[in-house]
Amino acid sequence: MTNPLVSIIIPVYNVSNYLKQCLDSIICQTYDNIEIILINDGSTDDSLIICKSYEKMDLRIRVYEQTNQGVSHARNKGIQIASGKYISFIDADDYVDKDFIENLVGTMPEFGIAICGYRRLDENKITHEYIITKNLDIELLYRNVFARNDILSSCWNKLFSASIIRKYDLKFDEKIFIGEDMVFLAEYLKYTKNTFKYCAKASYIYRRNKKSVLQSTYYNQEFNVKKLSCLDAIQKLNTLYKNPESFIERCFSYRIIRMSLWLLLQMIYCNEYEKKYGNKIKVNIRKNICNYMSYHEGNFIQHIVVMLAYISPIYVFILGKLVNKILKNYLNKFLN
Repeated sequence: MTNPLVSIIIPVYNVSNYLKQCLDSIICQTYDNIEIILINDGSTDDSLIICKSYEKMDLRIRVYEQTNQGVSHARNKGIQIASGKYISFIDADDYVDKDFIENLVGTMPEFGIAICGYRRLDENKITHEYIITKNLDIELLYRNVFARNDILSSCWNKLFSASIIRKYDLKFDEKIFIGEDMVFLAEYLKYTKNTFKYCAKASYIYRRNKKSVLQSTYYNQEFNVKKLSCLDAIQKLNTLYKNPESFIERCFSYRIIRMSLWLLLQMIYCNEYEKKYGNKIKVNIRKNICNYMSYHEGNFIQHIVVMLAYISPIYVFILGKLVNKILKNYLNKFLN
Protein backbone atom coordinates (compact mmCIF):
# COMPACT_ATOMS: atom_id res chain seq x y z
CA MET A 1 0.00 0.00 0.00
CA THR A 2 1.72 3.16 -1.22
CA ASN A 3 -0.78 5.61 0.25
CA PRO A 4 -2.03 4.09 3.52
CA LEU A 5 -4.78 5.71 5.54
CA VAL A 6 -3.60 7.68 8.58
CA SER A 7 -5.96 8.19 11.52
CA ILE A 8 -5.39 11.47 13.36
CA ILE A 9 -6.85 11.42 16.87
CA ILE A 10 -7.49 14.77 18.56
CA PRO A 11 -8.97 15.04 22.06
CA VAL A 12 -10.83 18.35 22.40
CA TYR A 13 -11.57 20.06 25.69
CA ASN A 14 -12.16 23.82 26.05
CA VAL A 15 -9.62 24.88 23.42
CA SER A 16 -11.79 27.21 21.34
CA ASN A 17 -9.01 29.83 21.23
CA TYR A 18 -6.63 27.48 19.41
CA LEU A 19 -8.79 24.81 17.77
CA LYS A 20 -9.28 26.52 14.41
CA GLN A 21 -5.54 26.95 13.94
CA CYS A 22 -5.04 23.29 14.76
CA LEU A 23 -7.73 22.04 12.37
CA ASP A 24 -6.70 24.41 9.57
CA SER A 25 -3.17 23.01 9.74
CA ILE A 26 -4.49 19.44 9.46
CA ILE A 27 -7.04 19.75 6.67
CA CYS A 28 -4.43 21.33 4.38
CA GLN A 29 -1.92 18.47 4.77
CA THR A 30 0.01 17.56 1.63
CA TYR A 31 -0.79 13.94 2.49
CA ASP A 32 -4.55 13.78 2.02
CA ASN A 33 -5.43 10.13 2.79
CA ILE A 34 -6.30 10.89 6.39
CA GLU A 35 -9.24 10.57 8.71
CA ILE A 36 -9.53 13.19 11.44
CA ILE A 37 -11.18 11.91 14.62
CA LEU A 38 -12.26 14.66 17.01
CA ILE A 39 -13.26 13.49 20.47
CA ASN A 40 -15.05 16.31 22.28
CA ASP A 41 -14.44 15.58 25.94
CA GLY A 42 -17.37 17.49 27.45
CA SER A 43 -16.19 20.99 26.44
CA THR A 44 -18.10 23.88 27.99
CA ASP A 45 -16.85 26.56 25.59
CA ASP A 46 -17.39 26.81 21.80
CA SER A 47 -15.10 23.87 20.98
CA LEU A 48 -17.91 21.51 19.98
CA ILE A 49 -19.49 24.15 17.73
CA ILE A 50 -16.14 24.60 15.98
CA CYS A 51 -15.69 20.84 15.61
CA LYS A 52 -19.09 20.42 13.99
CA SER A 53 -18.56 23.34 11.64
CA TYR A 54 -15.34 21.73 10.37
CA GLU A 55 -17.08 18.36 10.10
CA LYS A 56 -19.48 19.96 7.62
CA MET A 57 -16.58 21.47 5.68
CA ASP A 58 -14.44 18.34 5.33
CA LEU A 59 -15.74 14.79 4.86
CA ARG A 60 -12.57 13.37 6.41
CA ILE A 61 -13.55 14.79 9.81
CA ARG A 62 -15.72 12.85 12.25
CA VAL A 63 -16.83 14.31 15.57
CA TYR A 64 -17.64 12.20 18.62
CA GLU A 65 -18.92 13.41 21.97
CA GLN A 66 -18.46 12.16 25.51
CA THR A 67 -18.84 13.49 29.00
CA ASN A 68 -15.63 14.85 30.47
CA GLN A 69 -13.50 11.77 31.16
CA GLY A 70 -10.02 13.01 30.39
CA VAL A 71 -7.52 12.96 27.54
CA SER A 72 -6.59 9.28 28.00
CA HIS A 73 -10.19 8.10 27.71
CA ALA A 74 -10.64 10.30 24.62
CA ARG A 75 -7.52 8.86 22.98
CA ASN A 76 -8.58 5.30 23.81
CA LYS A 77 -11.96 5.97 22.23
CA GLY A 78 -10.18 7.35 19.17
CA ILE A 79 -8.06 4.19 18.92
CA GLN A 80 -11.21 2.06 18.95
CA ILE A 81 -12.74 4.14 16.15
CA ALA A 82 -9.61 4.53 14.00
CA SER A 83 -9.49 2.54 10.77
CA GLY A 84 -6.11 3.71 9.48
CA LYS A 85 -2.94 1.68 9.09
CA TYR A 86 -1.13 4.34 11.10
CA ILE A 87 -2.23 6.49 14.02
CA SER A 88 -1.14 10.00 14.93
CA PHE A 89 -2.08 11.93 18.07
CA ILE A 90 -2.31 15.71 17.96
CA ASP A 91 -3.21 18.01 20.85
CA ALA A 92 -6.00 20.44 20.01
CA ASP A 93 -4.07 23.51 21.18
CA ASP A 94 -1.07 22.68 18.96
CA TYR A 95 -0.70 22.77 15.18
CA VAL A 96 1.48 21.20 12.49
CA ASP A 97 3.25 22.08 9.26
CA LYS A 98 1.42 21.10 6.09
CA ASP A 99 3.90 18.26 5.40
CA PHE A 100 3.75 16.82 8.93
CA ILE A 101 1.93 13.60 8.01
CA GLU A 102 3.75 13.24 4.67
CA ASN A 103 7.11 13.41 6.43
CA LEU A 104 6.14 10.83 9.04
CA VAL A 105 4.58 8.40 6.55
CA GLY A 106 7.64 8.70 4.32
CA THR A 107 9.85 7.90 7.29
CA MET A 108 7.70 5.18 8.91
CA PRO A 109 9.16 1.66 9.11
CA GLU A 110 6.72 -1.22 8.54
CA PHE A 111 6.29 -2.22 12.18
CA GLY A 112 7.77 0.48 14.34
CA ILE A 113 7.57 4.18 15.04
CA ALA A 114 8.42 7.38 13.18
CA ILE A 115 9.45 10.53 15.08
CA CYS A 116 9.92 14.11 13.93
CA GLY A 117 11.35 17.23 15.54
CA TYR A 118 9.25 19.96 17.06
CA ARG A 119 9.16 23.68 17.67
CA ARG A 120 8.01 25.03 21.02
CA LEU A 121 5.66 27.98 21.12
CA ASP A 122 5.63 30.20 24.23
CA GLU A 123 3.13 33.06 24.22
CA ASN A 124 2.90 32.95 20.39
CA LYS A 125 6.65 33.02 19.94
CA ILE A 126 8.88 30.14 18.87
CA THR A 127 11.40 29.77 21.68
CA HIS A 128 12.92 26.37 20.95
CA GLU A 129 13.46 24.07 17.99
CA TYR A 130 14.62 20.50 18.35
CA ILE A 131 15.96 18.49 15.43
CA ILE A 132 18.22 15.45 15.49
CA THR A 133 20.90 15.78 12.84
CA LYS A 134 22.82 12.55 13.51
CA ASN A 135 21.91 8.90 13.34
CA LEU A 136 19.57 7.86 16.12
CA ASP A 137 20.42 4.45 17.55
CA ILE A 138 18.23 2.69 20.11
CA GLU A 139 20.28 3.86 23.09
CA LEU A 140 20.14 7.47 21.94
CA LEU A 141 16.41 7.12 21.31
CA TYR A 142 15.70 6.04 24.89
CA ARG A 143 18.07 8.68 26.21
CA ASN A 144 16.36 11.46 24.26
CA VAL A 145 12.80 10.29 24.92
CA PHE A 146 12.93 9.26 28.56
CA ALA A 147 15.94 10.92 30.15
CA ARG A 148 16.86 14.14 28.39
CA ASN A 149 13.27 14.81 27.34
CA ASP A 150 14.56 16.32 24.08
CA ILE A 151 12.18 14.44 21.77
CA LEU A 152 9.73 14.36 24.64
CA SER A 153 7.96 11.28 25.92
CA SER A 154 4.71 12.69 24.56
CA CYS A 155 2.87 11.00 21.69
CA TRP A 156 2.22 14.03 19.53
CA ASN A 157 5.34 14.16 17.30
CA LYS A 158 5.18 10.49 16.39
CA LEU A 159 3.45 8.04 14.06
CA PHE A 160 2.33 4.67 15.41
CA SER A 161 1.46 1.38 13.76
CA ALA A 162 -2.21 0.56 14.42
CA SER A 163 -1.46 -3.16 14.10
CA ILE A 164 1.00 -3.06 17.02
CA ILE A 165 -1.44 -1.09 19.17
CA ARG A 166 -4.23 -3.58 18.46
CA LYS A 167 -2.12 -6.74 18.62
CA TYR A 168 -0.93 -5.94 22.12
CA ASP A 169 -4.11 -4.10 23.17
CA LEU A 170 -2.18 -0.96 24.07
CA LYS A 171 -4.16 1.74 25.84
CA PHE A 172 -3.54 4.95 27.74
CA ASP A 173 -3.92 4.39 31.47
CA GLU A 174 -6.96 6.47 32.40
CA LYS A 175 -5.96 6.57 36.07
CA ILE A 176 -2.67 8.33 35.30
CA PHE A 177 -2.85 12.08 34.66
CA ILE A 178 0.88 12.88 34.69
CA GLY A 179 3.09 10.60 32.61
CA GLU A 180 0.41 8.62 30.76
CA ASP A 181 2.04 9.44 27.39
CA MET A 182 5.41 8.24 28.65
CA VAL A 183 4.00 4.91 29.86
CA PHE A 184 2.13 4.32 26.58
CA LEU A 185 5.24 5.13 24.56
CA ALA A 186 7.50 2.94 26.71
CA GLU A 187 5.12 0.01 26.29
CA TYR A 188 4.78 0.58 22.54
CA LEU A 189 8.56 0.70 22.05
CA LYS A 190 8.81 -2.61 23.89
CA TYR A 191 6.97 -4.30 21.02
CA THR A 192 8.62 -2.60 18.04
CA LYS A 193 11.80 -4.67 18.36
CA ASN A 194 13.78 -1.45 18.19
CA THR A 195 12.38 -0.56 14.77
CA PHE A 196 12.21 3.22 14.43
CA LYS A 197 13.17 6.06 12.13
CA TYR A 198 13.61 9.76 12.69
CA CYS A 199 12.57 12.58 10.37
CA ALA A 200 15.03 15.45 10.75
CA LYS A 201 12.44 18.19 10.41
CA ALA A 202 10.59 20.10 13.14
CA SER A 203 7.08 19.71 11.72
CA TYR A 204 5.10 19.81 14.97
CA ILE A 205 4.46 23.07 16.83
CA TYR A 206 3.91 22.45 20.52
CA ARG A 207 2.17 25.24 22.39
CA ARG A 208 3.47 25.42 25.94
CA ASN A 209 0.68 27.57 27.28
CA LYS A 210 0.47 27.35 31.05
CA LYS A 211 -3.11 28.60 30.96
CA SER A 212 -4.18 25.82 28.62
CA VAL A 213 -6.81 23.53 30.07
CA LEU A 214 -5.04 20.46 28.68
CA GLN A 215 -1.87 21.37 30.58
CA SER A 216 -3.43 22.81 33.73
CA THR A 217 -2.90 19.60 35.70
CA TYR A 218 0.85 19.82 35.10
CA TYR A 219 1.36 23.53 35.63
CA ASN A 220 -1.29 24.30 38.23
CA GLN A 221 0.52 25.07 41.46
CA GLU A 222 -2.24 23.70 43.64
CA PHE A 223 -1.43 20.28 45.02
CA ASN A 224 -4.13 17.80 44.02
CA VAL A 225 -4.64 14.08 43.77
CA LYS A 226 -4.17 14.03 39.98
CA LYS A 227 -0.53 15.03 40.38
CA LEU A 228 0.05 12.00 42.59
CA SER A 229 -0.70 9.76 39.63
CA CYS A 230 2.87 10.37 38.47
CA LEU A 231 3.80 7.84 41.18
CA ASP A 232 1.66 5.29 39.33
CA ALA A 233 3.50 6.15 36.12
CA ILE A 234 6.78 5.57 37.95
CA GLN A 235 5.57 2.20 39.19
CA LYS A 236 4.59 1.18 35.67
CA LEU A 237 8.02 2.08 34.34
CA ASN A 238 9.54 -0.05 37.09
CA THR A 239 7.47 -3.10 36.13
CA LEU A 240 7.10 -2.64 32.37
CA TYR A 241 10.41 -4.14 31.29
CA LYS A 242 11.61 -7.42 32.80
CA ASN A 243 15.40 -7.65 32.84
CA PRO A 244 15.88 -4.57 30.64
CA GLU A 245 19.15 -3.73 28.97
CA SER A 246 21.31 -1.60 31.24
CA PHE A 247 20.93 1.60 29.21
CA ILE A 248 17.11 1.31 29.32
CA GLU A 249 17.21 0.72 33.05
CA ARG A 250 19.41 3.80 33.50
CA CYS A 251 17.08 5.91 31.36
CA PHE A 252 14.04 4.87 33.36
CA SER A 253 15.87 5.44 36.66
CA TYR A 254 16.86 8.93 35.58
CA ARG A 255 13.26 9.70 34.58
CA ILE A 256 11.89 8.25 37.81
CA ILE A 257 14.09 10.60 39.83
CA ARG A 258 13.08 13.55 37.62
CA MET A 259 9.41 12.80 38.22
CA SER A 260 10.01 12.34 41.94
CA LEU A 261 11.66 15.77 42.08
CA TRP A 262 8.78 17.22 40.08
CA LEU A 263 6.31 15.97 42.69
CA LEU A 264 8.51 17.41 45.43
CA LEU A 265 8.55 20.72 43.55
CA GLN A 266 4.74 20.74 43.61
CA MET A 267 4.86 20.47 47.41
CA ILE A 268 7.23 23.44 47.52
CA TYR A 269 4.90 25.40 45.22
CA CYS A 270 1.89 24.91 47.48
CA ASN A 271 3.90 25.09 50.72
CA GLU A 272 2.50 21.76 51.88
CA TYR A 273 4.67 18.74 52.64
CA GLU A 274 2.88 15.38 52.51
CA LYS A 275 4.89 12.92 54.59
CA LYS A 276 3.49 9.72 53.04
CA TYR A 277 4.27 10.96 49.53
CA GLY A 278 7.62 12.23 50.69
CA ASN A 279 8.37 8.69 51.87
CA LYS A 280 7.43 7.30 48.46
CA ILE A 281 9.71 9.85 46.83
CA LYS A 282 12.55 8.75 49.12
CA VAL A 283 11.96 5.08 48.23
CA ASN A 284 11.98 5.85 44.50
CA ILE A 285 15.18 7.87 44.75
CA ARG A 286 16.96 5.26 46.86
CA LYS A 287 15.99 2.46 44.47
CA ASN A 288 17.29 4.35 41.46
CA ILE A 289 20.17 6.47 42.80
CA CYS A 290 22.96 4.21 41.50
CA ASN A 291 21.61 4.15 37.95
CA TYR A 292 21.01 7.90 38.16
CA MET A 293 24.58 8.67 39.24
CA SER A 294 26.02 6.37 36.57
CA TYR A 295 24.01 8.09 33.86
CA HIS A 296 26.39 11.06 33.61
CA GLU A 297 23.65 13.64 33.13
CA GLY A 298 23.13 16.86 35.06
CA ASN A 299 25.60 18.97 36.99
CA PHE A 300 26.96 19.23 40.51
CA ILE A 301 24.06 21.29 41.89
CA GLN A 302 21.49 18.85 40.51
CA HIS A 303 23.31 15.98 42.18
CA ILE A 304 23.33 17.87 45.49
CA VAL A 305 19.54 18.32 45.31
CA VAL A 306 19.08 14.64 44.50
CA MET A 307 21.38 13.57 47.35
CA LEU A 308 19.44 15.78 49.78
CA ALA A 309 16.24 14.10 48.65
CA TYR A 310 17.99 10.74 49.02
CA ILE A 311 18.64 11.49 52.70
CA SER A 312 15.15 12.91 53.18
CA PRO A 313 12.89 14.83 50.76
CA ILE A 314 11.88 17.13 53.59
CA TYR A 315 15.36 18.68 53.49
CA VAL A 316 14.73 19.79 49.91
CA PHE A 317 11.30 21.06 50.96
CA ILE A 318 12.81 23.10 53.83
CA LEU A 319 15.55 24.40 51.57
CA GLY A 320 12.87 25.35 49.06
CA LYS A 321 11.10 27.43 51.68
CA LEU A 322 14.34 29.16 52.66
CA VAL A 323 15.51 29.95 49.14
CA ASN A 324 12.07 29.74 47.59
CA LYS A 325 12.44 31.58 44.32
CA ILE A 326 15.99 30.42 43.54
CA LEU A 327 15.26 26.74 44.10
CA LYS A 328 11.94 26.83 42.24
CA ASN A 329 13.55 28.43 39.22
CA TYR A 330 16.42 25.96 39.31
CA LEU A 331 14.20 22.89 39.64
CA ASN A 332 11.91 24.18 36.90
CA LYS A 333 14.89 24.56 34.58
CA PHE A 334 16.11 21.06 35.44
CA LEU A 335 12.69 19.45 34.96
CA ASN A 336 11.86 21.31 31.73
